[in-house]
Amino acid sequence: MLASTTDRGLCRAIGVARLLCCLVLIVSPGAALASDGGEPVPCAEASVASRSICAGETEAVTAQPSAGPVVSDAAIPVVSDAAIVALIARDAIAEARALYARTGPDEADWMFFEGRVAKASGQLDKAQTAFREALRLNPAHLSAKRELAHTLLIAEDYSGAEHHFRELLQADPEAEYRQGYVRFLRQIDRLRPFSINGHLALVSSSNVNRGSSETEFVPGVPGVPRFDITSRAQDGQGVEAGLAGRIQHTTAKDRQLTFDWGIFGRKFDHDQHDSLTVSARLRFGQLQSKSQWSVGPLVRANVNADGNDAVSVGLAANYERRVARRLNVFASGIYQYRHSLDKEGIDAPFTTLQAGIARPFRNGSVAIGPRFVFFRPEEEHQRYAGQSVFARLSRSWSGGLSGGLGIEVGRRGYADDFPLAGEPREDKFYQITFTAQHDQFRLGRFIPTINCILGSTDSNIAFFKHSVEECTLGVSTRL
Repeated sequence: MLASTTDRGLCRAIGVARLLCCLVLIVSPGAALASDGGEPVPCAEASVASRSICAGETEAVTAQPSAGPVVSDAAIPVVSDAAIVALIARDAIAEARALYARTGPDEADWMFFEGRVAKASGQLDKAQTAFREALRLNPAHLSAKRELAHTLLIAEDYSGAEHHFRELLQADPEAEYRQGYVRFLRQIDRLRPFSINGHLALVSSSNVNRGSSETEFVPGVPGVPRFDITSRAQDGQGVEAGLAGRIQHTTAKDRQLTFDWGIFGRKFDHDQHDSLTVSARLRFGQLQSKSQWSVGPLVRANVNADGNDAVSVGLAANYERRVARRLNVFASGIYQYRHSLDKEGIDAPFTTLQAGIARPFRNGSVAIGPRFVFFRPEEEHQRYAGQSVFARLSRSWSGGLSGGLGIEVGRRGYADDFPLAGEPREDKFYQITFTAQHDQFRLGRFIPTINCILGSTDSNIAFFKHSVEECTLGVSTRL
C-alpha cells in the first residue's frame, strides 16, 4: 500500500537521515524497515535511530562554522535537526531558515537546505538541482548525496538512485547508514528489474592494431637472415558505439540473480581493424552492508575484420568486504576457455586472478593490488604466466568534475622458445588509463565523457614490441 499524500510530504521533508526510515513511500505509512531487510515493522519497534525520525523525537546536533575564528564549544550553537525538519514539514520555512542560520552554514549547506525545502513541497526537479549544486560545491557533502539518492528514488529515476546509493555504500563509514542503503538498493531491484545504457564516441589511436613499433626481426637461430616486419603499427580514427543492459531479480532471501549483456563495435578508416564484441554474464550473489559477492557463467564472442574471430566461455566470481571503517578488501577471478574460429593451436583456458585493498577518502577512493594471468594453449611457445600490480584512483572535485586514473605495471614470461628466436618470449609492459566527466556539462540526457589509454610493451621478440596512445571522446546515457 502506498503512503498517503501527507505521509509523502513528511517523508520528503525528513529525507534519508538515520536509517532512511521513510521507505514508507514504497511500503506503508507509519512503518520502518525491519532490521533484516524483510517485512516493515511499526515505527515504535524500529531502531532508536529510526524512531527518532518516525516519532519526531529531537536529536541535538552541533554545527561547526564553515569559516572564521576558532570559538569555544560554548559559543557554537546547538540546533536540533529534527526541529528544522518539523518546521519545514509545517511549511514554516522562514522559521526553519532562521534556525538553520544559527548553525553557521556555508554555501553548500544552504543549497542543501533549499533542496530539503523543495523536496518537502514535492518540487523534485528543483530539489535534485539544489542537491547536485551542493555536491558541486562540496563533493564530500554526504547529507546532500543521501538526499539526492532518495529524491531520485521518489522521482522513479531508479538508475540514478542506484548509482548514488552504491557510491554511498562505499564512502559512508557509518554502519547503520550502510544498512539503510542496502535496503534501498534491494527495493530498487524489485521496482526496476530492467535497465539499458547507450554509448557513442569518436576514437583516435596511434596504434589501432597494436602492431609492432620495430621495422625488422633479427632471428636468433644461426643461418636465418633478418626480415621485415609486416605487422607494423597503424594509426587511425573511427567511431565506437555500444549498448549494455541488465535484468535482475531478487529472491525471497535477498539473493540477487542478474543477467548482464552488451554489444560493442568499432569502425575505423582502415576497414581491416573493424570489430564487434557481444557478451553476456549471469550472476548469482548477495549485497550486504559489510560485504557483497557474486558468481556465475559468462560468454563473449569477438568478430574482427582481420579474421581473428574467437568465442570464450567461462565462470567469474567476485567478493568484497569492509574490514574497517574506511578499508575494504576485494578479490575476483575469471576462468574461461577461448576458442579461435580461424587459427589452430591457440585454443586454451585463460585465467585471471586479482585481489587488493580499497580505501575511500573524502572525495573519492583508491585501490591497489596484484593481478595474475595464465594462458595455456597447445603450442608451448604461446603459453605464458603474467604478473602485474595495479592501482586505481577515483575523485570528485567541487564544480562537478569527476575522474579516474589507473596504472598497471607487469611482465609476461613464456614457456618455450619462440620460433626462429632461439629464446622464450618475455614482455614487460605498463598501461595508464584516464577517465573524466563533468555533471554540469550535460547535453540533455547525455553525459560527455573522455577516456584515454597510454601503454607500452617492451619485448625481446620484435614482433610484439609496441606502444599506443588512444583516446575516445563521446557521450553516454541511460535509455
